[in-house]
Amino acid sequence: MPDIASSVIAYLESHNTHDRIFDFDYAAFQRRQDFASGVSPTRITLESIKSAQKLMAQFHRSLGLDENAAVQFAFQWFQQQEATAPWHLIVPPVDFVGADPKVVGRDYDAMCELWFHFDCGSPDGIGGTQINKVLHQIFPDLVVIYDSKLSDLYKGKRLGREVKDARNAQDRTNQWTKKDSFAWEPLRRDMANLTFADERTVRQGIAAIPCANTHIIQGLPANVWASQNLSLVRLIDMVAW
Repeated sequence: MPDIASSVIAYLESHNTHDRIFDFDYAAFQRRQDFASGVSPTRITLESIKSAQKLMAQFHRSLGLDENAAVQFAFQWFQQQEATAPWHLIVPPVDFVGADPKVVGRDYDAMCELWFHFDCGSPDGIGGTQINKVLHQIFPDLVVIYDSKLSDLYKGKRLGREVKDARNAQDRTNQWTKKDSFAWEPLRRDMANLTFADERTVRQGIAAIPCANTHIIQGLPANVWASQNLSLVRLIDMVAW
């Protein structure tokens, strides 16, 4: 992309995506703080599901229910899964770029363990897109919002055979090698190629470009708050949109 910062500003300004910085990103930021401080006993709340719905999770369409009923159904199911999820496997500061699938038994496998805990046995109408939009709120540096936008952007750029060969050379019995097509890997490699200086320049640009979004978040204009608080994973998602 010739100008990633301008693409993020365009996302923040669009009438279709204007409110998501507040309803999804800042709302999730607050919930993470509430859980860390003990205000909330759970990571996934009813508001988490409502935020995902506002980010086009579309529970109501996929479940065939009206919006309120769909959100309640999804909330109850995610809460059940949360109670037995292997949260302990995700040890900060693990992030998406560092979760190299060629390294068996480390961060990538831990991410798979958590993600497939929600995906395996999920009811009809709750799929990968919905799971990503809920779990990203909990682990914004790790879980990619891999929906149709990113899938279309990376269509045909698969590295599955290369990754599987590397993993099989270490452990042919690993369940995640058989399970995953490694569709995320081209995105992870692109992000890995961004240097610290590249990312700093992008964030400085996001903060500096005039932005028509009127949200004030923690006393800051929306674009300035975004430049300081959004993960690289989320910024790339905005660029894809």
